[in-house]
Amino acid sequence: MGGGRAAERGVLVVHWAVPVLAGVSPMVGLATLYLVWVLRRSTRRRELAVDERLKILRDQQELTLRLLRGHSDEKARDARREGSAGRSAAGRPSTPSPSGRSRCCV
Repeated sequence: MGGGRAAERGVLVVHWAVPVLAGVSPMVGLATLYLVWVLRRSTRRRELAVDERLKILRDQQELTLRLLRGHSDEKARDARREGSAGRSAAGRPSTPSPSGRSRCCV
């Protein structure tokens, strides 16, 4: 007679387990979808922030390069001016000696 009760309990477990699992399964699916959606939204925000930082860095780099090129262009211009003004009659650049005299015609 004890075996009959165990069989009844087994049937009872099956009767309530199926509806419980049928109700839990969609909830687990919805919870998973929600987590994926939240993580994806968060990841997208981070991507946008990184893109914005990269844009700022590119702009800074471009500005720095422009300034450096402008500075080197000014140096070259100044060197050309000094070179054309500092040339001697012989066509050689005049370079001052340590004593302060020009060494162009030595």
